[in-house]
Amino acid sequence: MKTVRIMIAIAAVTTSVAATNAHAEGFLAGLGRDLGLYDENTRQALDGIHTALNKPLDQLNPFGNGGNVPVPSPSPTWQPQMQQMGNFCMTQAGRFGPGPMNPLGSPCQAFTQWGVQTGWVSR
Repeated sequence: MKTVRIMIAIAAVTTSVAATNAHAEGFLAGLGRDLGLYDENTRQALDGIHTALNKPLDQLNPFGNGGNVPVPSPSPTWQPQMQQMGNFCMTQAGRFGPGPMNPLGSPCQAFTQWGVQTGWVSR
């Protein structure tokens, strides 16, 4: 009979791991005691085990601060950088402009005394 009680107590603890904080502290302990599955000393021993395991039943409560569930802080969102713009064209013949605003590094053409020169947009 003692083995059966131990098995039932272990089953109660195992089952209570899936219970919320409200059920873990009152309902299961009261039910086990009322049914005669374990006495006050066993209940205190199970409570000690629960505390030694860092109170996993308290951590399962998803409904607030009583559950000791860490709320993840919002991660910083990636903010795209503003496209850097320039209005000069840097060619082998030199820097020409100002011209229309374009993204830095994009290809451009400048009309020089040596003809049309291809280059890159700069500031």
